[in-house]
Amino acid sequence: MAASVEQHEGTIQVQGQALFFREARPSSGQAHFSVLLLHGIRFSSETWQNLG
Repeated sequence: MAASVEQHEGTIQVQGQALFFREARPSSGQAHFSVLLLHGIRFSSETWQNLG
């Protein structure tokens, strides 16, 4: 299943602060729904990758 997912990383500016994001989408480009996974100061986006 991992082969059918494309991952992208980037940053956006929110009120003058750069925020890093990681996005995963189906290779087909059409997602059925969106999910936002947040983490606290002691964790990183890698926390979610390691769980999957």
